Amino acid sequence: MLEKSNKDAIESLKLWFSELEKTGVKFSKTVLSDKPTNLSRLEIEIMKKFWNEKCTEQLKLVVFYLGEYGPYYFKMREAVGKNIYTKLIKTFEQAAKDPKQKLLSNKGNGLIHTTINIPLYYADFIARNSKMEHIYPVGHCFVCKKEFNMTQARFFRFRDMTKTFGYIIDFCPKCIEKTISGNTRDWVYVKDGISYIKNLVDLLGFIPNPNDYNIIYQLQKKSGVPRDKLRILFDMLHDNPSFFIICTALKREYGSWFRILIKAGVLDKEARQMSRGVMCIAKDGHECNSIAEKMVDDWLLSNKIQHNKEPYYPKEKVINPSGKLRGDWKVGNIFIEFFGLVGIPEYDKKIKLKENLCKTKKIQIISIYPDDLFDLSKKLKVLTK
Repeated sequence: MLEKSNKDAIESLKLWFSELEKTGVKFSKTVLSDKPTNLSRLEIEIMKKFWNEKCTEQLKLVVFYLGEYGPYYFKMREAVGKNIYTKLIKTFEQAAKDPKQKLLSNKGNGLIHTTINIPLYYADFIARNSKMEHIYPVGHCFVCKKEFNMTQARFFRFRDMTKTFGYIIDFCPKCIEKTISGNTRDWVYVKDGISYIKNLVDLLGFIPNPNDYNIIYQLQKKSGVPRDKLRILFDMLHDNPSFFIICTALKREYGSWFRILIKAGVLDKEARQMSRGVMCIAKDGHECNSIAEKMVDDWLLSNKIQHNKEPYYPKEKVINPSGKLRGDWKVGNIFIEFFGLVGIPEYDKKIKLKENLCKTKKIQIISIYPDDLFDLSKKLKVLTK
């Protein structure tokens, strides 16, 4: 996400470029090329009256780091001040009242579209006519083997991906897009699809959400992903239909994501579909009410942590008078809960009830939510000490 001001964006970019330099990344320099503008003569004349030197100075800095995307991240209001920017908007509003005037708003785009976009288009017009300079870090794509401009790879998302994974993402924009959306084929052989799902789950180390086509985004939530694993994943996804298309094709054949996972050997045959999840058997024989619960239980087993399934909470005269309230797991004196349906009002009341009970009885509780499943080692770190 882009920072709130021109200054914040520039400082953030400077810092990231500095970090890249330390890793040995090379930089190159270019200038923005000429490009016809969609602005009318009237729109340009109005913009000239309100554009000042400070606008040009700040635009140069943004373009220097973001290249051709710079003008569209540039914030003119910050450069000229609120009062002058308000006058600019009012000038456009006044001009738009005349249907004969050649304004974007009079071409069916609407006044809001006009007042937001004209300053951006004008900034692009100025940057290109002035041939403003752009410096950029040079990446080398592991997939297509071509050089690419890192700042053109949906820059702020690319930067955040780099920070998340802890190393330079060596994939160009085209290969990232193709990896996420898949190739143009809209079909998949069922046999190949089942094998694909099995290999994908083995590689990821978790069961992906079939309704989220962006596997890279799902993986991005999980820290500590080795570069080699990410490269293998890109190779695997790059020349196949998208994950979503494969899942859709397989669902037509097998009926559900649950049945696909059974067929692929990801879930035990003993697993069965429940109204709010998948009842399945964990590796240690514990019955779990969802695939997510199985993931937690299997993690506890793999880390040699002794645990009890569905333990009773202690009695409490107001909150748990019958003593029949249960948790998901218990390790020593610590209760562990997986709150997989958070957001449902009735379920949220149950969460609050258990949290209040633990607070009243001074019980330590570890609450696991869906996003935590991508890095259980971080969430359950206290149990490994």
